Amino acid sequence: MTTLAASCVLGLVNTSPAAADTDDPAAVTVAASSVGATVTVTINNASGRELLCGFYGKTPGTNPLVTGVAFAEGMGDVFAGGEDGSPDFFTVTPGASPRQFRNVPPGAYDVEWGCHAKSGPGTSWGTPEAMSTGATTGPTRVEVADTNPIFGSLS
Repeated sequence: MTTLAASCVLGLVNTSPAAADTDDPAAVTVAASSVGATVTVTINNASGRELLCGFYGKTPGTNPLVTGVAFAEGMGDVFAGGEDGSPDFFTVTPGASPRQFRNVPPGAYDVEWGCHAKSGPGTSWGTPEAMSTGATTGPTRVEVADTNPIFGSLS
């Protein structure tokens, strides 16, 4: 069930060649950080081409189709509609492409992601859960601190 987005990512058709491309598994990476309740997810694209991408942040060890996600982009209604959902991938140009999410609840989240060349050969990058097959890395963990503890500061 968690491979629904992966089948959509891998199912994109690419027909035109791209110049100066790289299929290096390390050419596309994701970094995640948090400040307060704001999470920033940055896709670093050194592939030399435009990509179509999607990602989501979920509680580690959970099935996002059952428990939902804390934040997502490019996933459309995949998590809202169960197996009938459709992603809406976004374009990532070469370079760093940050996305911010505000008011993320405190906790640990695994960022699962997948990117596919917008045109050219069918190269894909991403995590096992998002890609199903052909994964190039594991999820990226981000911690969101509780910025308003119940009992106040210990300092």
